[in-house]
Amino acid sequence: VGHPLFDTPYFLTSLEPEGAVQAKARGPLPYYLHRIGLPAPEPRTSPFFDPAWYLRQYPAVAEALAAGTWRCALQHYLCNDRPGEFDPLPQFSEQFYLGQNPGVAQTVERGERRNGYAHFLAFGAMEMRAPAAAIDRRWYAAQPRVRDDLEHGRAAHPVEHWLRIGRDLGLPIAPPSEERPTEGQAHT
Repeated sequence: VGHPLFDTPYFLTSLEPEGAVQAKARGPLPYYLHRIGLPAPEPRTSPFFDPAWYLRQYPAVAEALAAGTWRCALQHYLCNDRPGEFDPLPQFSEQFYLGQNPGVAQTVERGERRNGYAHFLAFGAMEMRAPAAAIDRRWYAAQPRVRDDLEHGRAAHPVEHWLRIGRDLGLPIAPPSEERPTEGQAHT
């Protein structure tokens, strides 16, 4: 994987069968660069970026793509000049992550990281930092199926597991609300 947002095996499995054949013959990255110029939905290149959700979440970006300002949602996400204003997928909140990690926020402010997500992908996920308020990565990691998959290398960390495996299996990313500790219980 050359970049966490362009995972070749994931990209190939996200394509329709004929597209996968063409991508293998042409090369995945050249095929992707060709494909984003076509009037077709942008394929997912990684479990860590959801272009369809991104365009729904940020209609101004969809308009800019239609106007030819950007070639694709991924290009906008990686190259826009306000990187802290955009979330890459619903399971990551830039505002939440930086709010929970003031040291990371300082590195972003100093320009040492593009945004909080760049930190999360490089370090935060493996450090078990929470990507969004609704995700309880420690609880999720403790579930028997997830723990087994993590121990056997089927995913590097709980968030990756949920994005690659757990979501499709319908696994909850947090305990039911009746199992969650109250504010007072969490501080004891």
